[in-house]
Amino acid sequence: MTSTYEATPPSADPFLYFVLLSQNIRPAIAACGEMGEVVGISEIHRKPIASKEDILDLLLELYGLKVAAISEQESYSDQVCHVVTREKEPLLTEEYILKLYNHEASENLKDITEVIDILVWLNLQGINCPKPLKNKHGTYITLKDFSKDENGITIFGTYAVCLFSFVKGVQLKKIVDISDGLLFNAGQYLAELQLLLKKVHFPITRRLEYNFDFDCIKERLREKYFYKFVDGVKRELILEAFHNFVTDVDQQKAQLEKGVIHGDYNEANILISSESVNGSLISERITGIIDFNDLIDGALVYDTAIGLLYMMLLRRGDMFTAGAHFLAGYQSKRPLQALEKEVIIKIVAARLALSLVAGLEASSKDPDNVYLLETQAVGWDFLQMLLNIPEKDIWETWNLIIDGYEKSQKIEA
Repeated sequence: MTSTYEATPPSADPFLYFVLLSQNIRPAIAACGEMGEVVGISEIHRKPIASKEDILDLLLELYGLKVAAISEQESYSDQVCHVVTREKEPLLTEEYILKLYNHEASENLKDITEVIDILVWLNLQGINCPKPLKNKHGTYITLKDFSKDENGITIFGTYAVCLFSFVKGVQLKKIVDISDGLLFNAGQYLAELQLLLKKVHFPITRRLEYNFDFDCIKERLREKYFYKFVDGVKRELILEAFHNFVTDVDQQKAQLEKGVIHGDYNEANILISSESVNGSLISERITGIIDFNDLIDGALVYDTAIGLLYMMLLRRGDMFTAGAHFLAGYQSKRPLQALEKEVIIKIVAARLALSLVAGLEASSKDPDNVYLLETQAVGWDFLQMLLNIPEKDIWETWNLIIDGYEKSQKIEA
């Protein structure tokens, strides 16, 4: 976490200063009273702190938008708002997503610019995803300062602000009964997106946030930073998943096919549309994708494993079967290479371990955000299953279903 602060003036109580540090307050400027006591302190806040009034003013000032309704959306570390305006002018639509990037991301505008470039390009290719919109000054990104007083502390920060078109559709996570066909379609959609992104002609150099960066797993093991969030059996599961990744995946990553990947292909970021006749559902299909915040240039199988993990978690009583339908759809568009098949289960386990630890860490700083703990309920048991069940047994289950699809496709052909 990036933070900057000046040393407390000599007349202030240094003990109190370090007590504040130990409580994760991250001082920026401490003010002193006449007798040398600390009377106020400022803090750089990682997650944006814009109030509703701030956001309304921002939308009018930067985009000329008059808001009818606004609602905050789930997010790990950014501030994301769904905005509905009173009229379509001046941007020819009535719904938007306003995003204020966290403090760390806002210090690296190059990374945000790379995501915007990809989104502009994908929209030109006909992909139904957020479209970046320019402000009154003709730019996509604006840096804005915000501050507020909270319990005698002045909280402040400078955050990057971007506006995107709102992509209509139902999140996959909101579908109560997810069919095999929809899982198959989710696999197809990801493979098609990967193949399209292989055509990107400009460099992508950004990295994932540390919490979800596969390349940082060796560093985590060395520093043992996650020890303060998990202990006992849970710690052993994380260690095993990370060790397996370092030993069996990281050593071979140079041989894995690379490309631009979404980085977070999960049920909250996949949008579907449905068609009904006389009140009866006749079809559902993937029609859009959102949240490219984790987009990087990396191994394609990383993305496939992430999608596979979250599709399995959607069907808690039937996880491995759900995974098979997803993989069958994926392989109908892009067959996995032999090495990718060899390592994909270890990548799934490593991603799940990363997600479990990241959720606990983020929740310790933002305990009221229930979104941060969504994976915890079933994740630990599933991680144990992934580590304990022989991979050949999992693949036998998957291959039975995948082979069935392939045979039916040959018959239809």
